[in-house]
Amino acid sequence: MLAEPHDQVGILVLEDESSTMDLVVHYLEGASRDARISTAECLGAALGCLAEQRIDLIIADLHLPDSRGLDTLDALCRAGEQLIIVLTGDEDPSLRAGALQRGAYDFLHKSQLNAATLGRLVRLAELQARTRQSLRASQARLNAIIEAEPECVKLLDADGNLLEMNPAGLRMIEADSIEPVRGHCVLDLVEARHRQAFRDLTREVAGGRPGRLQFEIVGLKGTRRWLETHAVPFADPVSGKPLVLGVTRDITEGKRLELRSERLARMYAALSASNEAMLRAVNAPALLASVCRASVDNGGFLAAAVMLAEGTGAIRLAAASGQLEGYLRRLDVSVDPDRAEGRGLVGEAFRTGRPAIANEYYGDPRTRPWHESSRAAGLAGAAAFPLVTDAGTIGVLLFYSAEANAFDAEMTALLSRIAENAGFALELLARETQRLHEERLVALEHSVTRSLAEAAAVADALRSVMRAVCEAGGWDLGRYFRHDERAGRMRFAEHWCAEPDLEKFSGAWSARKSSAFMMGICSGCPTRCRSHGPAGSDDQSSSGSGTTSICSGPNPSEWETGVPSRSRQDFSTQAPPHSSIS
Repeated sequence: MLAEPHDQVGILVLEDESSTMDLVVHYLEGASRDARISTAECLGAALGCLAEQRIDLIIADLHLPDSRGLDTLDALCRAGEQLIIVLTGDEDPSLRAGALQRGAYDFLHKSQLNAATLGRLVRLAELQARTRQSLRASQARLNAIIEAEPECVKLLDADGNLLEMNPAGLRMIEADSIEPVRGHCVLDLVEARHRQAFRDLTREVAGGRPGRLQFEIVGLKGTRRWLETHAVPFADPVSGKPLVLGVTRDITEGKRLELRSERLARMYAALSASNEAMLRAVNAPALLASVCRASVDNGGFLAAAVMLAEGTGAIRLAAASGQLEGYLRRLDVSVDPDRAEGRGLVGEAFRTGRPAIANEYYGDPRTRPWHESSRAAGLAGAAAFPLVTDAGTIGVLLFYSAEANAFDAEMTALLSRIAENAGFALELLARETQRLHEERLVALEHSVTRSLAEAAAVADALRSVMRAVCEAGGWDLGRYFRHDERAGRMRFAEHWCAEPDLEKFSGAWSARKSSAFMMGICSGCPTRCRSHGPAGSDDQSSSGSGTTSICSGPNPSEWETGVPSRSRQDFSTQAPPHSSIS
């Protein structure tokens, strides 16, 4: 129980002579009516009394059956903070100085013992004892308040070393008690990106300026928390050294809501930006690149990527943006469930058609194949979303986050909308591409028909047809080969050139009219382009049938003279239009 100022003063009389003890007790009873008086005849009994009850003042003889001289005083001082009045009959002149030096409140020789002298000393000691009681009570209340304070109260030196911390603070940093962490620098607990700001705050406060700071810590057991500290200058009462007194509260939940709101705002901006980019995209590569770029620039992700399926189990990077673009281009990913690389987030999202989320990247077994290679990338979470068109799942939209638990339900729903919109836009682009292709074929058919109808000779007809085909496809050069059925060879017959600079090759081609080529390979062309039989068929029964060969890559003008072609398109994914004339 805490002592209050009006409590009785506890006095212990330690004396082995019964007559002296009775006299001292008699004097005390007359001097102090509120005193609670206990007695002991040896040091052992006195120490037992001190352990069992509160004693404020000890009147002690130094020469006892179990202790002699100043050793008795030392033992009593070690037992507590009680005031001690030494009462002795020893005539040694150095004893008084030694007793006062070792902590005695006063010194009284037995020859001076009387009611007035003892009463005066006792009243002064009682006053000081009551003052100590009051201070101890106040200190105890203050300690109890600090101990019960739900926020962290800590005392640091100017270098950030921990001197004191209440239980609430110890719980925040996940320490079982103050002893293992006292004297250690708290900067080691502060998350790296906030460490310099915390160091600056500590120095400024130690220099006399109060301050505040929000920062993230990683506790001794690995838990991350956001804290807000208010720090003020504090002078050490003993040494006067400048210290830092801080009151810190846990703002983790509020900070998470704040960061979540910021992320959602960014993602709505990313959704809007990606939708606008989809409307402006003229082809699939541009569309996918714009979706990735908008997600990184507005969504705050480390990286965003699109991976498209290629054959059984294979998937390739089609577009990427962000800090980890280089890492993504080296990434070994599959959608084959028989491979470990195919059982990750990308493979799961592709096969199931549902989002695959890893909010704790290095704690998720699905991401284990990439743990080692991604350590330096700074990622903490990842999410994969299927890209779906009318043809089914064609690929995956992948996001990397620097924050754990970034992909909550609302964030997942927003990213799913981006993936759905991207799939829909790809489908629209494919339809538009098909429509334009069909329109071009119809226009080509009309142009060829008109050219044939207006031609005065077969050679004119051939050149007109090749011109129509080349202009429709944006090509520079067309050649016609006739089928020599008897020799089983294709022989060069006519050509058409887009640019006047290419006409100088006319004589060269004419000189090669006697050249024969194997069916299917245009061996006379530096581009090694493919030739097509009549109507794409292997039927060669018609005498005089032939084929046009359209050069879409580096053509003779580039090969021999360096004249650039009009078109650098790669038509490897679609067969060039061709016409067969008998």
